[in-house]
Amino acid sequence: MATTAQVIKGKDINGEIIYEDVKAYDLNDNHRNKIYYCKGCGIKLILVISSKGREFNTFSARLKDNKHEDGCKYDKSSEFSDEDRENFNFDSFIDGIIKTSNPNKKNISSSSSKDEYDRGNKITNLRSFTEICRQHSPDSYIGDVLIRDCFLDGRVFNNYLDGFQGQVVVVPLFHRYSTNEKVMFFNYGNRTLRVNFKNENYFFEVRDEIFDIGKREAKIAIAGEWKDEGEFIETTVSKKRQMVNVTSIINS
Repeated sequence: MATTAQVIKGKDINGEIIYEDVKAYDLNDNHRNKIYYCKGCGIKLILVISSKGREFNTFSARLKDNKHEDGCKYDKSSEFSDEDRENFNFDSFIDGIIKTSNPNKKNISSSSSKDEYDRGNKITNLRSFTEICRQHSPDSYIGDVLIRDCFLDGRVFNNYLDGFQGQVVVVPLFHRYSTNEKVMFFNYGNRTLRVNFKNENYFFEVRDEIFDIGKREAKIAIAGEWKDEGEFIETTVSKKRQMVNVTSIINS
């Protein structure tokens, strides 16, 4: 089931249909009778209202003989279950990305079935974390943490105009880089972020990827221990798993 779909907004001057993107968590019972369409393959979808709250709403291809086309990326939203999100431990997850050799093993809840959950857990890296955060409202919870408190993207930009600190994931706007210092600068809110690289080769790898995508289009998720040093908010990237290209997720 998907959390994003399209509705028909109208037609342009040439008679072509204009579609508008909608998020399931923004809708309620009054929207159930509308016709929704998959953004990927165009099939009709219905809005499924969850009894748990708006943040659990989804779009489903439940109509007879109505299935997503093979390979449709919007059919993959069902990859994450409610349990994946509800049992998620953000502190262990980001600590594992930054400091340990195997982040997957620590991404478990404090329940009695830790081993079972660990084996079935699908939020295993920064990209999958970004995917599930983007599928839900910033006011939704991931584990016991609000998404807006741990995942800083364009949706909560205005909440952090003066900056932030601590262990969080940020999707900022690329600004510039220094080859001599092996440093990249990004913008978020009204602040400049400074990302220091320990690995020279990885610095050039990330730089080249950003320029291949386009400086303005590139969206890079960065997990770090952020510190406000006055002029900049800084973190150090020592492992590749701390940064990931999420352009396709953010721009979808």
